Amino acid sequence: MDARIGTNMQVVNGALRSVRPSLSTSSTTSPTTAAPTYSIHDDKNFALDKRRRNLFEKAFEVLIQFGYFLRENEEIIGGGNSTGGYVDSLHLQMLTKLSQRLSQLYVCCKDAELSPKIVENKREHQDFVDLISLIMKMAHGGTTSKYLTQSQRECLDILKVMSLHGSSRAFEILATFGSSVILSQNQDDIGKILIPL
Repeated sequence: MDARIGTNMQVVNGALRSVRPSLSTSSTTSPTTAAPTYSIHDDKNFALDKRRRNLFEKAFEVLIQFGYFLRENEEIIGGGNSTGGYVDSLHLQMLTKLSQRLSQLYVCCKDAELSPKIVENKREHQDFVDLISLIMKMAHGGTTSKYLTQSQRECLDILKVMSLHGSSRAFEILATFGSSVILSQNQDDIGKILIPL
């Protein structure tokens, strides 16, 4: 007679016998393997959240430093008295690109790092709104322009989305900006927007 050996077989007193897996063995291995998987998953999420937060803080610090640079050079970039209120096209293009990227940044971070509903984000949220406000102020088309520049339209769109997501600061800036807008009412130009600077 041929003896066949399979899984769950054991030699007992010289004979092969079928052995059922021990419940104690499976019960000791299951919880130990299941518990670390759960905690490791949590640890990974926590580590990813922490890394994302650290990356955001470093990038945001650079962005705020760039905002300081804009403020220090506001008269030069924004076309102060020396240029007769005209914004150089290169500066206007740079401000347009910046406002477009800020729009993408806000879409990415509106529910986390830039959410006004999270208490620890209040300072960053306000700094972000102030930077958008500064860009909108600087990126005008000149003292005689009756139209919004592309950068200003982009900034208004960001502020609108921020207002819809609960930002009272963005809403306040929209209201202030809206109150300073004058509608030109003459025969040739009905309803065109003029922004006093």
